[in-house]
Amino acid sequence: MFFLKSPPPPSPLVSSSTPPPLPPRKPCTGTCNQQSQSVFFAKLPPEIRNEIYQYAFSLDASESISAVHHPLSLLLTCHQINHEATNLAFNTHAFAIKPNARTSFVALRDKTSHLSAQQTFAITTLSYDLVEGYIKGGSAVANMLANGILVFPFLSRIEIYIQRGYKSRHKTHYYPFYPAQDRPFFNDPRKDAIEKYAPIWLDYKILRPVARGHTFSWQAGQKWSIAWPQLDTPYFSVIGGEDSNGESLNKPYMGTDAVGAARGVHMCICGCGEVCWLSADLVQQTGRRVLVDTYFYGAEVIPRTDDERRFGHLKVRLHPGVPGVEGLTRENVGATSFKNEVDEEYWDELRRRNGKLDALWRGFWRGSRAGKEAGRGEGNSSLPLE
Repeated sequence: MFFLKSPPPPSPLVSSSTPPPLPPRKPCTGTCNQQSQSVFFAKLPPEIRNEIYQYAFSLDASESISAVHHPLSLLLTCHQINHEATNLAFNTHAFAIKPNARTSFVALRDKTSHLSAQQTFAITTLSYDLVEGYIKGGSAVANMLANGILVFPFLSRIEIYIQRGYKSRHKTHYYPFYPAQDRPFFNDPRKDAIEKYAPIWLDYKILRPVARGHTFSWQAGQKWSIAWPQLDTPYFSVIGGEDSNGESLNKPYMGTDAVGAARGVHMCICGCGEVCWLSADLVQQTGRRVLVDTYFYGAEVIPRTDDERRFGHLKVRLHPGVPGVEGLTRENVGATSFKNEVDEEYWDELRRRNGKLDALWRGFWRGSRAGKEAGRGEGNSSLPLE
């Protein structure tokens, strides 16, 4: 009798084991010794030292962080600074999350398990770099946003960084706003403004999955809604008019003067000439508010005029007052093109391309004759020149 031995279970393609979390951080005990190399800084009042700490740990969103001169490196200078500025650093610094990092609830909880409860509660800002994948990477940001809200109770801001690149119009707007299209979707200027100025990858891929409970099923009394602060600025207005059927119609409008003046208002990256809203707020029923701000980095897009957008496919355009091209006279201008007088050799070459045998033999005869003339000229090259 034969007995078949069962094969071993297949090994998983990806290891499910996670690295052990770091040990919990122990709070500092005792008093800190006075630093002999920073006597002046140690004697400053605590209020002034806090202002210096906040200036060092805060970073403008448009600036890049150096790996050598990192803002948190200040905590490694001495024991006194580490003791009194750690919580302030956690409160003011934006902690970056890499695009390929795991952002599930368990992963974020394990990565921060070595922090004390006071340090975890002090984290208020997270940043996520989407590089150029913001069209397809919106779901990853939505999951990170929902899990960050759950892991960090006092999280109040999310910064999304995107590398600037060309994207087509239909991937940026919900639907194309052509001048001939004058009937909005909702017949509500505020809702129409969101559809017109908010990018589809931000509104539909990042914010709405969190607010509608697609990433996490929020309990009753803890649901979220989306608020666009641009609607409450003086730069937003409603223009009255009529549609093609003669009915009254109200359209949303925000001019380019709002760029840089209102929060999150930038020029649209698709080159349509309209403004774009890159900031919004998630508001919970409990009163909690999380600010979502998007920043583009990389080469700046040069703004183009209306004529350049309309005739962008033309490499050469004529402008009034510019002199014409040299070498072209009115006698050479025909009805549809420029006249060009060619010789018989041009027509023979054209006939040879079209398979004409007589032109082909004439080409061979001219080539052999030109070779003989060249050889005869080389033979007389030694004659003295007069």
